[in-house]
Amino acid sequence: MRDLVGTALPSRIRAGTGLTEFMAVSVDGRIMCAVSDEEYDKWIIVHRFDEEHREA
Repeated sequence: MRDLVGTALPSRIRAGTGLTEFMAVSVDGRIMCAVSDEEYDKWIIVHRFDEEHREA
């Protein structure tokens, strides 16, 4: 994944929306990353899609 604008994407999202949650997908659609801000925890979830499970 690449931030095309610069650096500090989570900080820019929070400044614009007031939230720290976001989801991003790689350009080729093989990797997904999500950040969730729960009541007392923060979750960072990364998922890699297998080639055989990707739709064309």
